[in-house]
Order: sequence, then C-alpha cells, then structure tokens
Amino acid sequence: MKKRTIFFIVVLVALAVLATIRLVSNKKKINEQKEVSMVDANFKIPVNVAEAAVSPFGSSITKTVSVNPNREAKIMVSQPGQIVKWNADLGARVAQGAVMGHIDIKQTQLKLNSAELALKRLEKDYKRYSELLEGGGVTEVNFDEVKFNYENTKIQVDQLKQQLEDSYVRAPFSGVVTMKMIELGEFANPGSPLAILTDVSSLKVIARLNEAEAAAVKEGDKATITLGAEGNQSVEGRVTYIAPRADAARSFEVEIVFPNPGGKIKAGGFATASFGTAGEANALLIPRTSIVESLKDPFVYMLKDGKATRRNIKVGREANGFIEVLEGIQAGEKVITTGQINLEEGTPVEPVEKK
Repeated sequence: MKKRTIFFIVVLVALAVLATIRLVSNKKKINEQKEVSMVDANFKIPVNVAEAAVSPFGSSITKTVSVNPNREAKIMVSQPGQIVKWNADLGARVAQGAVMGHIDIKQTQLKLNSAELALKRLEKDYKRYSELLEGGGVTEVNFDEVKFNYENTKIQVDQLKQQLEDSYVRAPFSGVVTMKMIELGEFANPGSPLAILTDVSSLKVIARLNEAEAAAVKEGDKATITLGAEGNQSVEGRVTYIAPRADAARSFEVEIVFPNPGGKIKAGGFATASFGTAGEANALLIPRTSIVESLKDPFVYMLKDGKATRRNIKVGREANGFIEVLEGIQAGEKVITTGQINLEEGTPVEPVEKK
C-alpha cells in the first residue's frame, strides 16, 4: 500500500513537470510569433513615386504598323474553260485592261457563227414580213412570230459575243503578278483564283489609335511613315480613313496611303507611322511605368497615408514615356511607378529616391 502511494506521487510530480515545460514552450512560441507579427506590421515595401502634373504634351502620335498593298485582286474567269494562253507569269507587270490570258473559245466561236447566219436570214424575213403586213399580205400573228424569232436570235448573238469577250482574262488595274495558281492547259472555273494582282504604285498602313488619339486625327491629315530596319527612310502619306467605331480592343483603325514610285518599297515589312496633331496643349501627365495591366483597363497605385491605394483611371495619348490622364487622378497626387507587383490594396509602402 505504501509503495502504491509513492508511485502515484511520482507520477503526479512527473505530469506537473511536463505540464510546466509545455506551458513555458508555448509561451516562448507565442512571444516569437508576436515579434514576427510586429516586424511584418512595421515592414514597408520600398517604391518610387511621381507626382501627377499638368505639362505641355507632345504634338505627335507614333505607332508601329505593317506595310500593305493599297489594292490587291484575285484574278478569276467568269465562265469555265481550258486555259489556252497565259501571258502573266510571276513578277510580270501588267497594265490596266491588258489581256493576262484566255480560255478556249472554239465552241463559243462556232455557236456565234451559226447564230449570226441565222440572224441574217431572220433579218431578211423580218423586213419582208413588215412590208407584207402593211399591204395585208400576212396576218398580225405571222408577223409577230417572225419578229420574235428575229429579236430572240439577236439577243443570242449578243450573249455569245459577250462570252467571247469574257473568255479573255484582263487586268482590272495596273500592277504586278505576286502569285500564280494556274498553268497552261489547266481547266479554270469561276470562283477559283488564277493569280493575284497587286498594285504597288501606292501602299498603305493601318494604325490602331485609342479614343483620344483618334479624336486628334482627321481624314486628309499628313502622316510620316518611317521605313527600314534602321529607320533611315521616310515618306509622307495621307489619312484616308478613320473607323467610325472601335474594335474589340477599343481601338480605332486609321488607314494611311502613301505613294511608292517605281515600286521600290516592298509590302509586308514593319514601319512606324507618326501623326501630327493640332499642336501642343497642357495635359495631366503621369509616367507610363505607373500603369498596371494594359491600356484597355488601366489602373494605378496611389500613395496615400503611407499605403498603396488602387485606382482605376482613363488614359489618352502617349508620348516620350508619359501618358495623358483623362479621368481618375488630380494634379499633385502621387502615383507609384515601381514595385507594383508586390502591392495590393492597403499595402504599407516607403517612398525612396531614385538613384
């Protein structure tokens, strides 16, 4: 009995010791977590900031564009037939209205010869019956039948002549054959291209402008197209079209056409298009680097009371590393220009000077 009592006492003491050790350990962990939390709460993400300011804005809009032919056409036949002649090989220059080729016309020519012979006979009958009708030698019914046959055959002759003309494949405008899809002797069908004809006398580019940029440009405005990998060739073009509505990306297509004497400039390359506007004017500007996401749905982080505050904005023109703010920011407010990837609403920040 005495041994059992001693055993229970030892067990109780051991449990008390273990409980004390556990409590001390937990208190230490709690203190460590508090220290970490205090450190986290005091940590501020270093960022660069800039002040939104009203300044004179640049008077040009520059966009990267691709150079395209001003006109291009698929050359096709209007009636089926075998190609018996083709004069326009790849790279050939053809004038407007020139015969590029033609299909077999033998059967059509035979039909035309036969119809013309019939027309001559019916024309004589028509004249004779007209005279007889005046003298009462034939009835009105007989005359009408001869007249119908004569006029119907005349229509057939005109149709066959048109078919002969349509058998010739003519160039709709002056240009260069940039693709050939037919060979001599092959059978051609309407709707199947024989070749591609490209007008290289002038070229065009299509620039995509945002709403504010498009509003500053009008049809007839001059534009400078800078070509070449080194940007060492420039030509002057004219704005010929501005889309009346925006596309899915909220951009407006603006078409610029420029001359290409001698066809020296090749289509398919990249260029830059610069538009002149009405002149410099004051605008509220912020650095382009302050914009988060795309210009389609732009937002910025503002510096307010030592914290980052997200704000949606509406932007306009862009030039020289700055962008025009139309809505959402007031002059004098500060925007964060770096470190946005680490920010969210309410994140503590510390403005630092740029080195």
